[in-house]
Amino acid sequence: MEPTEATRNQFIQQCLEEGMSLSQVQDQLAQTYGIHVTYMELRMLTAELQVNWEKQDARAMAARGAKPATPTPQPPPPQEPTPEEWENPPAPPS
Repeated sequence: MEPTEATRNQFIQQCLEEGMSLSQVQDQLAQTYGIHVTYMELRMLTAELQVNWEKQDARAMAARGAKPATPTPQPPPPQEPTPEEWENPPAPPS
């Protein structure tokens, strides 16, 4: 018996929340319900679901032993000159 669309979507979302990859979800759909979908079809289905993809990315990176990207520190913005600096600008470097 083929599940309803809501049941299928709930199953897919649950699998993803458990940390399965899309290819693993494909396998589970085939084994559990006999549903065969392409990777792209599954990806399109998951676009409509409330999936935390950042959580998925972190799990995938951890499995590969990669570290998450850290933002590059930015220099502080230039400060506006004070009124004294406008009146007495510093001497240019020699």
